[in-house]
Amino acid sequence: MEGNRLVTWSSQRLRAYLSANRQTVLSLAVTVVLLGSLVAVATPSAAVETTLTGPDEVDRNDRITTTATVDLTDDERVPIDAFVLTLRPDGVDDALTVTFAPNGTVLDVGPEDGTVNNGDIRVEQFVESLTITPTDRNARYGYGYRTGADGDETRDFGYGYGYGYADTDTPEFGYTIAFDATALDRTAFVGQLSVDTGDETAFASEEFAFEVTRPGNRGGGDGPGDDDAGDGDDADDGDDADDDADDDRRGPPFDRLFDRLFDRFDRHDDSDRSDRSDRFDRHWRHGLADFFDRVLTAFASGHSGTLATDLAGGSVS
Repeated sequence: MEGNRLVTWSSQRLRAYLSANRQTVLSLAVTVVLLGSLVAVATPSAAVETTLTGPDEVDRNDRITTTATVDLTDDERVPIDAFVLTLRPDGVDDALTVTFAPNGTVLDVGPEDGTVNNGDIRVEQFVESLTITPTDRNARYGYGYRTGADGDETRDFGYGYGYGYADTDTPEFGYTIAFDATALDRTAFVGQLSVDTGDETAFASEEFAFEVTRPGNRGGGDGPGDDDAGDGDDADDGDDADDDADDDRRGPPFDRLFDRLFDRFDRHDDSDRSDRSDRFDRHWRHGLADFFDRVLTAFASGHSGTLATDLAGGSVS
């Protein structure tokens, strides 16, 4: 009984308070609703999703194939002048950029020639091997209010022409981007795809990391014929024969000569070389590689294999 009286008294007090402060309560309710609306508008429900994916590791003699996509949501329209592919050695700022149109045509490359980061990327060789093939192009193009969510930031481009969402299960834009790993040094690289909106580059993908390795060095286990690779008449030369057999499985003869030369150079070199010496070694390395490539090109196939095998047959000491 006492509890019922308490509830009745509390209800009466609440009604009296609301009646006396009706204007204040109404203003507070309106404020809460407006704040909620502003938060809902300011917080993007989804983002322009840009992706770049590919293998984690690739032999230097292979071709690197990546997949690039750009997805839009149903409430977004974005001005897209082009896409920008960025490739750089891991841990450095020096990078190669390739700007290409929505139809896959390469529009610009920077730098235009030479190398990136003292030879880690040979630009002309990269561009010659580069292919960009459109796989999806479903975006609707038209005039309207343009906006897109870039992570936690909503980019407002105003009214104008742009690309919008298409009601499909596939990306609005999709590409297969491929290039030869021979244009890259044996090291780790990072790639990224972004959108050129005309005024700025935005909507960058997460970084795609991969490593270029020595031919034949991926994975583990022995290849065919390993058990007999080191057999020979001279037991003292068994280890050398094994090493030579391993070299024979790593790639073309000039690659084997090249690797052996610098492996032995590294073993005899001082362990605390300066950065300047490292850069010099890298330039020397690329110079020799280019020279050997030209020799191979100059000789007919019947002679180049013999010459390369003779040079790689253990004469480097």
